[in-house]
Amino acid sequence: MSEYDITLQGVSKEYGSLLAVDDVCLALPRGSYCCLLGPSGCGKTSILRMIAGHEEITRGRIWLRAEDISHLPPAKRNTSMMFQDYALFPHMTAAENIAFGLKMRGVRKRARLQQAEEMLAKIGLTEYRRHLPAQLSGGQRQRVALARALITEPAVLLLDEPLSALDRFVRIQLRGELQRMQKELGMTFIHVTHSQEEALALADLVVVMDQGRIQQVGSPQEVYGHARTSFVASFIGDHNVLTGRVEGGAGDARDPLRLTGRSGQTFRLLGRIPEGQQVEFAVRADHAAVQPDDADIGTDTDLNVLRGTAAVVEYAGFQVRIRVDTDAQEHFTVYVPEQRFAARPVTLDQRVKVTWKIRDTDLLDTEPVH
Repeated sequence: MSEYDITLQGVSKEYGSLLAVDDVCLALPRGSYCCLLGPSGCGKTSILRMIAGHEEITRGRIWLRAEDISHLPPAKRNTSMMFQDYALFPHMTAAENIAFGLKMRGVRKRARLQQAEEMLAKIGLTEYRRHLPAQLSGGQRQRVALARALITEPAVLLLDEPLSALDRFVRIQLRGELQRMQKELGMTFIHVTHSQEEALALADLVVVMDQGRIQQVGSPQEVYGHARTSFVASFIGDHNVLTGRVEGGAGDARDPLRLTGRSGQTFRLLGRIPEGQQVEFAVRADHAAVQPDDADIGTDTDLNVLRGTAAVVEYAGFQVRIRVDTDAQEHFTVYVPEQRFAARPVTLDQRVKVTWKIRDTDLLDTEPVH
């Protein structure tokens, strides 16, 4: 028995001259919650629709466990898809919508409605069993669509931006319900989203995509904490991407690499890079600090320092977001905890310096995974 529920082998999708998905290889472990994350047009929805059978693959193969489903019709794939607009039948009640998949499989009316009642209880909508979709709120319609997708007990559930049409409070509430239901069922969920917050909150496995290719695959902690490419660093959480030329250093804790930036500033970081090479590196916004330019930072030799002007100061409750326009004409974002900001405030247009520790600098790869 395969340890993976879905395996993509060199999958590509072309729409005329447009290459929407480019030679993607991916293996999703059984029982995982995977989020395909990326901007509009990156290929994530095309991948979902190819797994479902709603789009033909141009090249490659798709496996569901040990079965090649590359060219099977959707009804033969043992997958179920929850669409972005929910696609509920307006003339059917909530219970009838949920039971529809069982009806198509020939299950008797009494049996399918009994199973629909059980699903309604699981999603907390028993009292709404006879309501039409127009009589339900957005969150309730989402629950009904989810129950309809799950009632046939598919091997894999495919979700196409299921929370995008909901307000933030309902989204957060339903995120918890999706996560709980996935764990209870032990089923693989593949969830397409453009929301970094949503992917990090829900997924066991995050697949970051751009321009039809996978940029990085990993746990939320791995992807957020250790971006591989400049795209991932920029797309996930306001990480800062800087460039520099290696001027020397062994690259270890005793003798860090020494880099020269665009305007001559000096950076130090850990890693094995040949002298003379131009590299990109990332600094998490919450791993940096900012203070007035005349503040004393002592003689700490473990710090990198950048100078610039506070161009944006935004209060966000538990933290303050500060964007610094550096002297090298780059943007650098810092998240400052509210209490620390209150003790040492920064004002708009104030000259400041940004500091971060050498160990909090991540070298970036120039090429994506696939």
